[in-house]
Amino acid sequence: SEPYRELGSEQCRKILEGADRDTCIILDVRTPEEYARGHIRGSANENFFSPDFRNIISNLDRDKKYVVYCAQGTRGSRTMNLMRDLGFSDVTHIRGGISAWQDAGLPVEK
Repeated sequence: SEPYRELGSEQCRKILEGADRDTCIILDVRTPEEYARGHIRGSANENFFSPDFRNIISNLDRDKKYVVYCAQGTRGSRTMNLMRDLGFSDVTHIRGGISAWQDAGLPVEK
């Protein structure tokens, strides 16, 4: 399959359900305030607006699988493009971000 893809919430939920947390990382690129209001269980938070965001991302393990999301899709999509430029091997972006995820009735935790 495509190494970089944008999938709907339901497809991403299936990926996450079958994923090993050691090899698949859920990356929430919203602000810490947004993250605190509700996020996908098990997700790591890295603020897209942080001045060293590019640096932080470039230090992540390029061989792991990533599922990336933001609030509505813009930051997540830009993060996926950044990860492609940096040579990551497998990145999925949740189309429509956490808004779409919640609209689909999928769970978030605080």
